[in-house]
Amino acid sequence: MSGWSTNRPIYARLPSEAEKYNGNPAVDALCQPFDSILIQYRAALSNFERDFLNPDTARSDALDWLAMNCGFTGNFWGTDWGDAQKRLLIKNSHSFIWNNKGTYRLLYWLLNTVFAIPAQIYQVGDFLADISAADDDSLGGDQLQYYVLLPITFEATSKEFQLAERLNYLYMPVFCDSDCVYDAFYADMSSVNDPIFD
Repeated sequence: MSGWSTNRPIYARLPSEAEKYNGNPAVDALCQPFDSILIQYRAALSNFERDFLNPDTARSDALDWLAMNCGFTGNFWGTDWGDAQKRLLIKNSHSFIWNNKGTYRLLYWLLNTVFAIPAQIYQVGDFLADISAADDDSLGGDQLQYYVLLPITFEATSKEFQLAERLNYLYMPVFCDSDCVYDAFYADMSSVNDPIFD
C-alpha cells in the first residue's frame, strides 16, 4: 500500500525488518510531523492552478500575490479591496487594463464597474475618449483638461473620493490636466466652492 494513500509517505517507506523502523513507536512519532507537512504540500501543488493562478477560483489569501504577477504593485493595488474587485482587476489586467491605460474608457470602467463609484467624466475642449483633435505641432498649446465628476454625497475626505483621485492619477491620459470635482460646478468653482485646477 502506498504511503500517500495512508497519509504516511515517509514512514511507509521505512524498512520493517525487526520493527526497528517501520513499526517502532518512536520512529512513528518522529515521522508524523514530516508526513503531515508533505501531505499538505502535495494537496497544495495538486490544486495549484485552481487555488493560486485562476482569478475566479484562487484562494482569498493568494489574490495579492497573484496581483503582483499581473503587474499591480505599489499604489496600483490595495490589499484592503474586496475579493470581487481584486478578481475583476486581475482577470482583466492583460486583456484590458494595461492595454488601455491612459484612456477615458479604462478610467470610467475602473470607477463605475470595479469600484462602484458613480462618476462621470466631463471633457474640456477637443479631448474625446483619449484622442485629441489637435495637430501634432499644436501639442505645445493649451493643455487638454477633463474633470472626474463625483456626487456631492461623497465628502472630499471619504474613501470613495480619495480612491477616485488615486485612480485618476494612476490611469489618467497623458498630456492632460484633470481633477476630481463634484458633479455641479460653475466658473471654475465646485458646488462647495472648491477651486478647480488651482
